[in-house]
Amino acid sequence: MHPAPNSSLIQTFPNGRARAAVTRTATPALLKGIIFTDTGAAMTPTSTTKGSRRYRYYTSMDLVRCRATGRATGALRLPAGLVESAVIGEIRRMVRAPEIVARTVEACREGEAAIDEQAVVSALGHFERLWDALLPVEQARIVRLLVDRVTVGASEIAVDLRHDGIRSVVRDMISPRNDEAPA
Repeated sequence: MHPAPNSSLIQTFPNGRARAAVTRTATPALLKGIIFTDTGAAMTPTSTTKGSRRYRYYTSMDLVRCRATGRATGALRLPAGLVESAVIGEIRRMVRAPEIVARTVEACREGEAAIDEQAVVSALGHFERLWDALLPVEQARIVRLLVDRVTVGASEIAVDLRHDGIRSVVRDMISPRNDEAPA
């Protein structure tokens, strides 16, 4: 559960635009900018509050702008947790897939000749544990590295992955951090 925007900040901003900006920054949107309907319309993160509980959604811009879609389509508003869980599940499946591991090792070798194959395999094996420990903003950064586009249809969700993204994530996982360098 994510904290609601600070009420003192809301009181500081009397107009709707400023309050909305505070709400947007306080509400994480893992798929912001990369989720679309099957008709190509972007989906934007939205939320509503009932009592003290906040419900997050991805809403089609066709619905937000009251545009006619011209044909029957899939859902125009989806629970954010449902869609985000499906995308995260696909990322986790991808990272465990043997063919993806082999391609990642090969891609890392092309980029750096001295790459240790065992370090790449180990990093991919620890991805799930790392994912669970990340803050939402860090998870969003990794999703943007790994996912090019999410398309939501009437009965399916298609996740288009970035081929070079996993190499970048693995490099970050196996390279020594500056604060761990010997003194």
